[in-house]
Amino acid sequence: MIQSVLFRFNNICKRAKKLLNDTDNYSFDEAIQKYYLDIILAGFEHGTVPKSFLSRHAILHGGDTNYGNITNSLKSILLFDYLQDKFRLLSIGNGNCYHLIGCSVVQRNRQLDWVLYNNRTEAEMDGKRSCKLCHP
Repeated sequence: MIQSVLFRFNNICKRAKKLLNDTDNYSFDEAIQKYYLDIILAGFEHGTVPKSFLSRHAILHGGDTNYGNITNSLKSILLFDYLQDKFRLLSIGNGNCYHLIGCSVVQRNRQLDWVLYNNRTEAEMDGKRSCKLCHP
């Protein structure tokens, strides 16, 4: 059980780092990655004060009930808006197609590594073709 939880947590961290890897001067990826890993995914133990003002673990396990305020709501909305924008197109494992994030092929293959693309041209330059199911 604990190994399964640790595997999922490590997988979430790995995907966050892969998704938020843009080093361009005008990118917020580095700051968003640090905020997500250090604040949202902050550890939590019952009976202790949460390590973060917006720890996902503390909130979901009932250890923090004072998170509901305007500032945290706005930060969460902006975080998810930024993350959603990062999910443009992707290919799965060694596959030869690129997909939209909501494609059923992607949903069936969540455990495999993803390669993210900013646009069709980038995916096609990498030798990928458009998925016939989701038509990105």
